[in-house]
Amino acid sequence: MSVLMKRIALISIILLVLLSTSFSASAAPIYGHGPANKKATLMVQKWISSDDIVLGQSIKVHVNITNIANAYAYNPTISEPVFTPVTVKTKANYTKYNWVRLGKGASFSYTYQITPKVAGQFTVLPTVVDFFNANHTKITSQSSYAPFTVSKEAAPPETTTVWQTIFWYSFAFVMIPVVLFIGHKIVTR
Repeated sequence: MSVLMKRIALISIILLVLLSTSFSASAAPIYGHGPANKKATLMVQKWISSDDIVLGQSIKVHVNITNIANAYAYNPTISEPVFTPVTVKTKANYTKYNWVRLGKGASFSYTYQITPKVAGQFTVLPTVVDFFNANHTKITSQSSYAPFTVSKEAAPPETTTVWQTIFWYSFAFVMIPVVLFIGHKIVTR
């Protein structure tokens, strides 16, 4: 799992906890369906298949939208960013999605693909979701940005990991004194 995906997961969990906490209460019913503060909350997550891309490779952009509240989201409309044709060749089927209603705890996902035409650092802009709650109030949720780097050639393969390096230094730190001690005992016999 890449560092970016771990960060997105952590931020999503924090947002889930913050957004699911109710800070006000009311007993006034709305259309006979519950308290006045009952509103839908959509969590929009966006991530890419890799942070480091070689020129000519395609990138998969994944989007997941989940209703994390105990209320319906009505008429959700999803908008994705438009990419500059000079910079990115898209294989897109993502322009706009519409639904009548997204239920309590419901979730849906989709994926699209982009292929950068030039090397450099880029950012996929957020996915924006507009929807209405039971009071007919318009609410907007959006994902985070998804940055990535496009290189002209692949990076050389990594030969060792940090943990392997730590292991070998620790091993040497412990074994050198042991070998010297045994060697000293053998010589002094």
